[in-house]
Amino acid sequence: MKARWLLALPLATTLVHAQARPAGPDSLTRRAMALAYLRIELAVRDRPLAADRMAETNQTFDRATLAFFGGRYQQVIGTLDSLGTVIEADPAVGPRHRDEALRALDRPSGERRVLSSPDGEVPYRLYRPQSIGNRPAPVVVALHGAGADETAFLEAYGAGRIRRLADSLGFIVVSPFTNAMMRTSTNLPRLLDDVAAHGPIDRARVYLLGHSLGGGTAWRLAQDQASLVAAVVCLAGAGAVSATAGATLPRTLVVGASVDPVVPPARLKIAVDQAHAIGWPVDYRELPNQGHTLMVGAFLDQAVAWLLTPKP
Repeated sequence: MKARWLLALPLATTLVHAQARPAGPDSLTRRAMALAYLRIELAVRDRPLAADRMAETNQTFDRATLAFFGGRYQQVIGTLDSLGTVIEADPAVGPRHRDEALRALDRPSGERRVLSSPDGEVPYRLYRPQSIGNRPAPVVVALHGAGADETAFLEAYGAGRIRRLADSLGFIVVSPFTNAMMRTSTNLPRLLDDVAAHGPIDRARVYLLGHSLGGGTAWRLAQDQASLVAAVVCLAGAGAVSATAGATLPRTLVVGASVDPVVPPARLKIAVDQAHAIGWPVDYRELPNQGHTLMVGAFLDQAVAWLLTPKP
């Protein structure tokens, strides 16, 4: 498997209507970066950090993110490997994390599917827990950030924690290639129809979860396809308000990260204020000591709980 997912942040607006996967490092370099990234996610999972260490860790990680988009790939690998060693502390832990990361890369979770759309193909991963059986189940459409791909939520963010949440809470994960979903909002109903053709879904409980570029995409879909969406969580991403006052829009939660250099909280608050101006029910939270990417794993449990719990 090519390790295309790894670091995520919004690209320039020239990518908004991109029809192909962005070019980047060769497959071996991507794999090395993916392994280094997963090692960080596993290290943070197994050894939670104190608040001051968490802020420092996020700031170092986000510098690597910016280096990635600057094409400095060896710097990314070196920075993340060094950071992993610091977090793990015990030299015996590193090899275990590397083995677990290799298994994730070589045996990706979820069924790989491709939606054939008039506007181009939409690759996506479908994860339907066995415990659901044949009953209609809630659907979480998980949209990754720029620089990643459709495997990111199932393998990378939070070391793939969304799979375990799906198993325990009984929901379906549908994770499409975000760039393809950005071409047209009509890809959302097409995607849901394709998923439903392979197993029943609860169309009254379709949720959007997006990070960074995916957060902006979820924000747009919430407005363009409001009748299909029950609730939305946007992590380190939002966008413009195109809906009109009085429109019926899904309840939405926007989450910022206090030390995020890519999408600062102040930018998200502007979008939230604009949403409030038209009566859109948008809540805002800010995570202390978190940065742009690691905040996904840190907040994933709460994000899913917020989506699945109906508002009183």
